[in-house]
Amino acid sequence: MAIKHSAVADGTFSATGAINWDADHTLEDATVTYAKIQDVSVTDRVLGRSTVGAGDVEEIPCTSAGRAILDDADAAAQRTTLGLGTIATQSAANVAITGGTVSGITDLVVADGGTGASAFTAFAVMCGGITGTAAVQSIAGVGTAAQVLTSNGAGALPTFQAASGGLTAATQAEMEAASSTTVGATPGRQHFHPSSIKAAVRFNVAGTIAYNYNITSITDNGTGSWNVVIATDFSGASSYAAAALIGARAGGNPLIINVRNVAAAGQFDIQAMNIAEALADAATPDEIHVMFTGDFA
Repeated sequence: MAIKHSAVADGTFSATGAINWDADHTLEDATVTYAKIQDVSVTDRVLGRSTVGAGDVEEIPCTSAGRAILDDADAAAQRTTLGLGTIATQSAANVAITGGTVSGITDLVVADGGTGASAFTAFAVMCGGITGTAAVQSIAGVGTAAQVLTSNGAGALPTFQAASGGLTAATQAEMEAASSTTVGATPGRQHFHPSSIKAAVRFNVAGTIAYNYNITSITDNGTGSWNVVIATDFSGASSYAAAALIGARAGGNPLIINVRNVAAAGQFDIQAMNIAEALADAATPDEIHVMFTGDFA
């Protein structure tokens, strides 16, 4: 450290009066080492001034984390030190989130596009809140098989309840009775109604079937005679009615169609006879049409 007196010039001391040490002695610039400065009181202190206004140098508390920020070269390095990603540089009015998850936040309200709730009943139906912006609600239960979701009026959540009112499916007996007005016909049982066709067939003289409903087979018994077997039998040998048409006359004479029951309730003979009561086949067109109604077994 070098001390300079005002009376010394070029290393030669020349003074005639009294020497004032405080006023006349100064420190040379850049001559005080760090070791000559007073000790810092504790670790992690920055020299400066935090008190308002000019004054003596003060120790300002710092931390190792603070020093890690202070020694970074720029803002990008400081964001790296802090562990911040690119979202830290986005505008609050234009934020783009392209990945990750959000957890531990307050439930997002409906007005902001959320549900206002943090949990719902598993598999339950979701309903609106008690107001237009209140939290979404789930109904209390998921119901059981065959129950229907039923309104409980304004101000109450719907619930699953047993179906009531409306039509239930008619049984076979109800279809056959043809009297109930509180049950409905279903595709699988409508044919049990007395007015329904029970079987129908169109075939030629060789017994080849062109169209059929509930017909198992057609057998050509010979000229003007065919055996018809239906798939679902009638309840008895006389529990049916039948109508038959033949496509044309044989030999220019009209043909008479006779449907007669064979021993079994599901098997019939169809016969075509001419005016001489002799069995005869149809000519052109070669078609026989038969329809049955009655009571199924």
